[in-house]
Amino acid sequence: MFKFTHLLRFNFMSRIKDLSDSKLFTIDKAIYSPFRKRKQFRLNLTLYNLNLIAMSTLAKIQKSPSKKENQ
Repeated sequence: MFKFTHLLRFNFMSRIKDLSDSKLFTIDKAIYSPFRKRKQFRLNLTLYNLNLIAMSTLAKIQKSPSKKENQ
């Protein structure tokens, strides 16, 4: 949905109707307990993603010709 509205140059902002009157919660917290213990995994995944971004940026910089070579 976001890509479609972006292509049409609309600013799509999803909203929940009557959010102030709604209660957003889960009934059973046990479902999420294994994920709460894996903070280190999330941190490593975030660092991995940042490393990929840095490597792709570095590759783009290295591919672009420098000003000295053009002269």
